[in-house]
Amino acid sequence: MYEDFSVIENLEGLPSLYTVPEPPQLSHKEPEAGPVEQSVASLRKWAEPYTDQCLEMYRTVEPTLTTSVKTVTAAYEFLSDPPPELYPSVGVVGFSGFVGLFLAKGSRVKRLVFPVGLMALSASLFYPQEAASIAKVSLDTVYSRAQQGRVAVETLWKEPPFGKKKS
Repeated sequence: MYEDFSVIENLEGLPSLYTVPEPPQLSHKEPEAGPVEQSVASLRKWAEPYTDQCLEMYRTVEPTLTTSVKTVTAAYEFLSDPPPELYPSVGVVGFSGFVGLFLAKGSRVKRLVFPVGLMALSASLFYPQEAASIAKVSLDTVYSRAQQGRVAVETLWKEPPFGKKKS
C-alpha cells in the first residue's frame, strides 16, 4: 500500500505551482523578395536623387507661390470692389505713358525716360503721400550709393590696385 507513494519521494521532478513555463521558441522568417519587389526597390533607389531634387525645389518655390497667390487674391478682391477714383486715375497715368511714348522720338534713353517720367508725374498728382514716401526712400538709397561710390573712388585713388607702389 505504501509502495505507490515511493514514486512521489523525488519532489524536484514535479513542476512548481509558482513558476511560469517558458514560452516555446517561435521563429519567424521573412519571405525572400520576389522579382517584382526587387525591381520596385531598384527603381526606387534609382529615382531617389531625382525625387530629392524635386522635394528641394518644392521647398524653395512653395513660399514664393504662396505669397504670389495671396497677392493676386488681394488684388482681385480690391479690383472687384474698387474705390470710385481708381479707374480715372489709372486711365490718366496710362494715357500719360502713351503721350511720353509719342514725345520720345529719337534715342532709346528718351523712349525710356519720357514715358516713365510722365507716368510718375501724373501718379504723383493723384497720390501725393505715396509719391513723397517713394521719393524719400529713393533719395536715401541714391545718397547711400553715392557715398559708397565716393569711398570706393577714394580707396582706388590712394592705393592703385595695379599701379606702382609708393616707396
